[in-house]
Amino acid sequence: MPYYYKRELNDLNGTGKKVFRYEIRSEGNVTLRDLANEIHKRYRALGEGEAEGIVSSLLEAIREALAEGRTVTLNDFGTFSLGIGLKDEDTMVTTRDDDDPGHEPNARSIGVKAVHFRASKRLIGDIDYRCRHNLFREPGGTAHIHRTQLSREERINVAVKFIEDHNFMRLGDYAAILNISRAMASRDLQNFVRDPAVPITADGVRSHKIYVLA
Repeated sequence: MPYYYKRELNDLNGTGKKVFRYEIRSEGNVTLRDLANEIHKRYRALGEGEAEGIVSSLLEAIREALAEGRTVTLNDFGTFSLGIGLKDEDTMVTTRDDDDPGHEPNARSIGVKAVHFRASKRLIGDIDYRCRHNLFREPGGTAHIHRTQLSREERINVAVKFIEDHNFMRLGDYAAILNISRAMASRDLQNFVRDPAVPITADGVRSHKIYVLA
C-alpha cells in the first residue's frame, strides 16, 4: 500500500499562508524481470524467458524510434519524446558575426539531454482510481521544509566541510544539513558539479550517486 508525505514549505509570496506539498513514498523498484514475471503469471502460455524477451524487444523498439527523432505513444499509457541541449559548453565556438558577438554551439555540442514521458489522462485516472482507497499518510506529522538563508558560497562551504569530514556526501545528507527538500538539494548540487570553480564532483548514478571533492 502506498504512503505519502505531507511537507510544509515557506511561503515565498509573504502572504502568511501555509504552503503544502504532497509526495509519494517509494515502495521499491520494479525491474524488467519483475515485469516479465507478472506477464508470465497472467499468460501462462508464455514462458518466463519469452515474456522477458517480449518486454526487452518493446523497450528496444522504443529506443530505436526515439533515436530516429520520433515520439512514441503507447495507447492509453503516454508518450515518450526527446529533449536536447548543450552537452558541454567547452565545445562552443565563437561566432564570426561582428554585429552579434558571442558564442554559438557547434554540431558536437548538441546532444540528447533527456527522455521525457508524458502520461496520458487515461493512465493517471486509472492509477488514481486504483489508489483511491489505498493511500495512507506517513505517520509523524507534517515535515517542515525551509528555503535556506545561506548564500551560495556558504552552502558550498557547508558541503565541502561535510565531505572533508566524511569522505563523501549523499543527496540526503545535503538536504538534511540545510533542512531543505531533496528537489532543492538536487538542483543545488547539480549547479555545484557543473561549476569548475567549485571543488565538488559526482560519482555514481541515481540512488548510488555520491558527491566527493574534485
